[in-house]
Amino acid sequence: IKDTVKLTDDITNKLNSKVVGSIIHIKKSEKDGLLFTDKKTGFMFIEAFKTIRAKLENTAKRHNYKTFVFTSTAENEGKTTIATNTALALAKNGKSVLLIDADLRKPSVYKTLGVSATNEAGLAGVITGEKTLSESIKYFEKFNLFLLVTNQPIAESAELLSADEMSGVMSAIREEFDYVIIDTPPAGLV
Repeated sequence: IKDTVKLTDDITNKLNSKVVGSIIHIKKSEKDGLLFTDKKTGFMFIEAFKTIRAKLENTAKRHNYKTFVFTSTAENEGKTTIATNTALALAKNGKSVLLIDADLRKPSVYKTLGVSATNEAGLAGVITGEKTLSESIKYFEKFNLFLLVTNQPIAESAELLSADEMSGVMSAIREEFDYVIIDTPPAGLV
């Protein structure tokens, strides 16, 4: 028996979950550089993120949410692309948005956006006290987006993210931004 997810109704019925949005399947070679802000990505791609943005904004208002975590089961399923484009869509709507690359083992938000993260300590540097939040968070006017990113993998990422200091960092971040989007490691692997 084939028990796979083919339609959004399958997610609702089989997993008892709500669908926030669906993005067309894109071949791996085309994923790099697919940004909501780039018209060449196509109408369906851009409209899908506008739908996701609207649903997240409504959910945020109803439940007073500011932070959204993005993950997937395995690597290369598009979670960084989805997290990045969701952050861009929210920022395009005039919100102050911080995108955090919390996939400390394989950081890639900087690559998706095409920005430099050289010598950036990112979230790990803030948690360890090596850098302050104000030193580590960078604003990119091109995207109207704040980023907390690095290009340096961290081996003990689970220990770092579960440190007591992480809750203090997140509390401080929530005070400063309308939305915080967190790109995390694949849940099935880490």
